Amino acid sequence: MRKVLISLGSNKGGEFPTFMESKQYDPSFEIFAFEPEPRCFEHIQEVMKKVPNITHIAKGAGVEDGVLSFRVGRLTVSGTLDQTKKPDMMTGEEVLIEVLDISKWVMENFNKDDHILMTMDIEGTEYDVLDKMIQDGSLDWIDKLYIEWHGAKSIGFDMNREHFLSEQLVSIMGDRVWFGWIEGDQAKAKRAMPDTGGNIYNML
Repeated sequence: MRKVLISLGSNKGGEFPTFMESKQYDPSFEIFAFEPEPRCFEHIQEVMKKVPNITHIAKGAGVEDGVLSFRVGRLTVSGTLDQTKKPDMMTGEEVLIEVLDISKWVMENFNKDDHILMTMDIEGTEYDVLDKMIQDGSLDWIDKLYIEWHGAKSIGFDMNREHFLSEQLVSIMGDRVWFGWIEGDQAKAKRAMPDTGGNIYNML
């Protein structure tokens, strides 16, 4: 059995040192960091010097393999595949990036008896990805799931979709799913979410 952390939307990799300090961590964990934003790459490389077994996958997380337009963020070093995200949060620049079908990638690369944690901070694409994971059964591969929702940042998004999907996930996974802010900075996490004690990985 492999122990795996799949991080969708790793940004600068700040969550990985936090993971090392969590009660779940052991050095045998393989970490797969999906982050297509080039401004984050050097930061991830620095984290890789401190945290072992990280594989950086410079691609976006989506529902099919291909090339899609990636909108570059203005307020943070980030971006999104979501074409409805509020324009004041974006630079107006778009670049083409390679995207992987996450459901397919998980099922092709791991076994159901592997112990897999997944964090999902993908700026609005999480709804489509999770819908597909439920529909095709790839969610069964995931032992613990940490999600940051972004519907409130998108124009015209129906928040009922978020509420329904949250209920679906709890129905399927029970106490193995957590909703919050995927934050590696423990001081910020503790201020924003005191119940985490600064480490989101200790919530499940």
